[in-house]
Amino acid sequence: MVIWNPDNIFELELAAQLDVALFDNAEVINGLPTYDIKTDTRTKIVIKQWFHWAGSTKAVENLSWADLIIIYTGELINGPWDRYYKKVVDQYNNKNFVSIANGTFELTDYPTHLVYDDLGHFFSRIVSCCQFQEWNTLEHKPKLFDALLGIAKPHRIFIFDQLLGNGLLDKSFVSIHGDLNYKSPDLETYDDPKITDYDRIHSMRPAIGMANGISHSIPLQIYQHSWYSIVAETNPSGTNFLTEKTAKPLFSKKLFVLFGSQGLLEKLHNQGYQTFHSIIDESYDQEPDDVTRWSMAFEQVLALAKLDHVEVYKKIDPILVNNHNHICNHHYRLNSLKNFLTTRVLDVIIK
Repeated sequence: MVIWNPDNIFELELAAQLDVALFDNAEVINGLPTYDIKTDTRTKIVIKQWFHWAGSTKAVENLSWADLIIIYTGELINGPWDRYYKKVVDQYNNKNFVSIANGTFELTDYPTHLVYDDLGHFFSRIVSCCQFQEWNTLEHKPKLFDALLGIAKPHRIFIFDQLLGNGLLDKSFVSIHGDLNYKSPDLETYDDPKITDYDRIHSMRPAIGMANGISHSIPLQIYQHSWYSIVAETNPSGTNFLTEKTAKPLFSKKLFVLFGSQGLLEKLHNQGYQTFHSIIDESYDQEPDDVTRWSMAFEQVLALAKLDHVEVYKKIDPILVNNHNHICNHHYRLNSLKNFLTTRVLDVIIK
């Protein structure tokens, strides 16, 4: 078997470092195969990074000679399935492919044996790139919430308006930019502009081609000085896509309320994480209407503001420890991926 391994595919690099053989008995090569495909009898598997989720275009490649193409993205796959399927087939002139992704968007009708959407790409990156700092839950915190919202989107504007309307803006670390610009006046007092979390993996960075950036850094001082996190995921609806925004409080042992698509908490539960239904009402996760779901979630923000925060953290400490340990388990994610490749694909195709 021959595998083409393009640069900067994080999970493949991570698997090699941790001695997890995602492809048993495989020869991994860099660059396009140079052997004679007419006479070579080995099973030919090609791994292709997929950028079409973002709407970009690439030159069509004739990979009709490949026995299998593994479409790989750390981001998400856009549906519907029929359109996605046609796009891949047209791109590579080959119908034999499976897809590995971190999530899907409006792809409710896909064949599950051909799509693996639990890659945990951002979770692995946060663990590999960020410093963990235990925080004192008995200490006074100047803020109730951190709400680092990023680019203004409907669910993030909703959060901002609710914080403002309920008198919580000055009791939170808040930042949002774009069509709506706001930054808490005291945010920079606690923020670390240098972002030094990458120091401990200095030797790893060149191998994975990762650049320093705020998206893969933990706001340690902000987390240390606020009780709870308000997480506004990348997409407000229509996807099961989980990113570093959710990974950070899981890694940092913080209670969070999640604003995004329906079913994201359910996806976390299916992956082995625990959330906070013993403290707040998390039924918002199953509400199909976007605005109603966000409203239900914000009711839990208001409920948290009234609680004894020290007692809350005493009660949920086992949950926080479980989540931190679980997200740090690279082998769990890699072996889950390996099981998909083995049971769904490789045991059928590789003879």
